[in-house]
Amino acid sequence: MALDGVTGVPTALTANATNVGPGIVRALQVSSTHVYLGGSFASVNGSPRTNLAGVARTNGQVLGWNVAPDASVFALSLWGSKLYLGGGFSTVASTARARTAAIHALTGVLDAWNPVVPDIVHAVERSGETVAFGGRFVSLGASARGGVCAFDPATNALLPFTANANGEVRALAATDQHLYLGGQFTNVGGLGRVRFAEVTTSGATTTWAITPQMTVHTIALLGSRLYLGGEKVQAGYVGAWDRTSHTLQSWSCNPVGIVRLLQADGSLLVAGACSGIGGAARTNAFALRTDTGALTPWAPRFDQGPNHLQLHSGRWYAGGTFSAVNDTLRYGMAAFDAGSGALLTWTPAFDASVLAFTFAHDTLLAGGSFTTVGGVRHRNFVMLDEATGAPLSSEHSANAPVETICLSGGSALATGRFSSFSMVPRNALAALDEHGRALPWSVNLTGSVLSLAMSGAHVYAAGNFWLFDPPARDFAAAFDTATAAVGPWAPQPDGTVYSLRVLDGSAWFGGTFTAVGGATRHNIGQTDLATGLATGWNPNANGPVYAIAKDGGTVYAGGIFTTVGGQLRNRIAALDATTGLATAWNPNASNTVNAIAIAGDRVYAGGAFTTIGGASRRRLAALSTTTGLATAWNPDPNGTVNVLDQRNGLLFVGGLFGSFGNGAVPRAGLAVLDTATGVPTPFVADANATVYDLAHANGALYVAGAFTTLGGQTRSGIAALVDPSWNLELLDAPPPTRAGLALSPATPQPLRSRGVLRFSLPSAGRAKLALHDLAGREVAVLLDATSLAAGTHEVALDAGRLQPGVYWARLQWNGETRAQKVVTLR
Repeated sequence: MALDGVTGVPTALTANATNVGPGIVRALQVSSTHVYLGGSFASVNGSPRTNLAGVARTNGQVLGWNVAPDASVFALSLWGSKLYLGGGFSTVASTARARTAAIHALTGVLDAWNPVVPDIVHAVERSGETVAFGGRFVSLGASARGGVCAFDPATNALLPFTANANGEVRALAATDQHLYLGGQFTNVGGLGRVRFAEVTTSGATTTWAITPQMTVHTIALLGSRLYLGGEKVQAGYVGAWDRTSHTLQSWSCNPVGIVRLLQADGSLLVAGACSGIGGAARTNAFALRTDTGALTPWAPRFDQGPNHLQLHSGRWYAGGTFSAVNDTLRYGMAAFDAGSGALLTWTPAFDASVLAFTFAHDTLLAGGSFTTVGGVRHRNFVMLDEATGAPLSSEHSANAPVETICLSGGSALATGRFSSFSMVPRNALAALDEHGRALPWSVNLTGSVLSLAMSGAHVYAAGNFWLFDPPARDFAAAFDTATAAVGPWAPQPDGTVYSLRVLDGSAWFGGTFTAVGGATRHNIGQTDLATGLATGWNPNANGPVYAIAKDGGTVYAGGIFTTVGGQLRNRIAALDATTGLATAWNPNASNTVNAIAIAGDRVYAGGAFTTIGGASRRRLAALSTTTGLATAWNPDPNGTVNVLDQRNGLLFVGGLFGSFGNGAVPRAGLAVLDTATGVPTPFVADANATVYDLAHANGALYVAGAFTTLGGQTRSGIAALVDPSWNLELLDAPPPTRAGLALSPATPQPLRSRGVLRFSLPSAGRAKLALHDLAGREVAVLLDATSLAAGTHEVALDAGRLQPGVYWARLQWNGETRAQKVVTLR
């Protein structure tokens, strides 16, 4: 259901899943229009729906189909219009389907795909164009598939790799290139793989054959590193490996007790049933440096191990069934300073377990089996002020435990065993409308955004996604920068777009398509920005194009092609912008080129190559625009580079890496380099997974990728940071001339306790004033008003809630931006 964020009154969305007693929702998938439920139930909103159903997000109307799996659904994965399900069932739509099936998400029509899995499927993990199932099975039909299998979601074909683990697969993790398996097995795909294996998404078991000395319970990824945690004869183990070189890092550790949870985000947090490590006392949770494995000062002593850890706004939060931390009463939840590890005085005081929590801006949503918070009645669900831990409103209780909470766009979805929420019948599922506490600008799409471009009042997105809300869009769409409404531009490519550039009234595409703008175009093409129709430009690449850049009359392309523009060109080429023919420029890259940026007489190339331009260059190089030869510039990232963008003497680099300069400078997923020297700047906004694309507009750096956190904040796939190159522009720019729109310097400066920011608006309109750190992360929203009157306004500043340092105060009004530096001291 949806609740009003102020009053708690339920709105229209209803999805009552019932069984004998309350139904149980075990799996959720969300599209822009619908919520799909899997579990153990017999009806939804009074309509017969057995174990699987779809309901409209706006009003809870149940979709007309009822395919009725004959046993529980444990896992769901939505891919375009297909909904994949896994569980313990043997029939779907009265047709034999053993533990896995696929249906059309809107019509419920059963897909012909029928792998016949003989045992329960517990997990679905999607990676790029591959979907993997994990569980207890040993075969799929006539094909041996032990514990894990993968298939192509476009064709439904079972992929040829024979993972065939000979024991239980307990942990899965995925990137866009690999699937990682952990558990209790000794053989995978006919090869000796003890408790861990790496499989490529193309179906091959890699040569990486480590032997972790424990049953693997958990896998965490951070940049180019992989961390494994588990147990060995009741003793814990944590190890770290470089995913590029496959080398064991210089450290591993053996906690006293079992490791059940790893969370990698700047440091590596470890939780489980642990009592110590390396002679140091640690009670159920501790933190390690990700580079050395050394214990950090963070040494909380939980009387029972936490079951959930999350970093948010400079704090680590823990939730679970504990009642004390560091011999200090902390019931259900506790918070720690992310820098020092000190236990904070933040004390919501739950009277029983916290099973799940998440953040919606500065609001913490918590669910569990509690009945009071801070001595006030709040049964099983509560919304807290993140800063103080105090409940934000009157009771919005569930009548049974809330087991999971997740965010999707502007809604928070909760599942559990309840049959009512806030005294209104709601079985197993409830949805909260945050009413003004939603995450920043977002669009409702299904799939992945791989490339962004800005022009005028629109942001242009391309990738591997679908929009079901009218007007429908496949693989490319334009959105209004203020409202996120879908624009009229509709090129409709027929396959994935990896690179999109909007220049000179045209959109330039690179990808794996065969048509765009209504014409046949192999992997590279151009459309009119107004009509979306294809132009006559047609270089015809024989393989995927991942990168496009334009400089005057030349278009540079990178990918994995070997011919383009009518000539042999290995993975990088220069094309005439009018004719589409290849020029004589030929750097001849040894492996994939994912990204290209141009500055002066240099072409910057990033990818997976080891030689380019006639020299040894690992994954990042600068090439002469005249000769195509490599210059002396050599930053040496330790992982794949996916995207490059040059601006104001800075080179923005995104990808799947963890460091530069042969490991000397840590930067995970996103870095900003000096274009002259290749040295990383102090800008740090670590992404917890791959970054695919970047765009600049009005002082914002838009980042797209597969991450779920960026800059220490929860951001799923798309995020906006303050642009560090814009800060440079701001220092050199003349004063703005727009009459009546101004943001004055903070007073006093520097700020030691309390102060004010004053601003003026020329007319009424939406206004937002926020503080950002130098990495671009939003650290505080001072004002966010949908309609603010013209004239002068002032907002209070409190240095006591900020770490000492330099911040940017950023005022946004009707698409324009003003900013001032704010310096805080203690």
